[in-house]
Amino acid sequence: MTASIDQIETAAAWLADQPAGAGKVIPVEARIVVLKDELDNRAASSWEDMEARMAWWEESFRWDRAPSVDEERRRHERIAADMRILRGLASVQNGRRTNAGKAADVRSMLLDRPHLSNREIARMIGVSPQTVATWRKRMDAQGEGRGL
Repeated sequence: MTASIDQIETAAAWLADQPAGAGKVIPVEARIVVLKDELDNRAASSWEDMEARMAWWEESFRWDRAPSVDEERRRHERIAADMRILRGLASVQNGRRTNAGKAADVRSMLLDRPHLSNREIARMIGVSPQTVATWRKRMDAQGEGRGL
């Protein structure tokens, strides 16, 4: 689940109602909410992103209670999706990604993150928005689309 502006504003409003000094904490707390969300949910685009996510989760285990089964399941799904993306980015030929690799990346993102726009997916994978739109339509026609 991605933190929305409304959630951040709600958190900021709650903090503003807290005792003295809370006003100085609002920007920091809002950034923490956004950063936690990004580390938990943003698709990895490099191995460094994956390492940062793993380090974050390791650190969060030290701070928080043990994750619920649902949280563990979401984390596993995120790691699996990240691995598919990174594996696809590694599928290159003569220094360039193959069309098959690009198609696999697009299909993986459409299945894992169907709520993202064509432009967002294209930017993350390094293809055109038209390529994403073509695959979205093709997958919908084949019944693979999960309502994309």
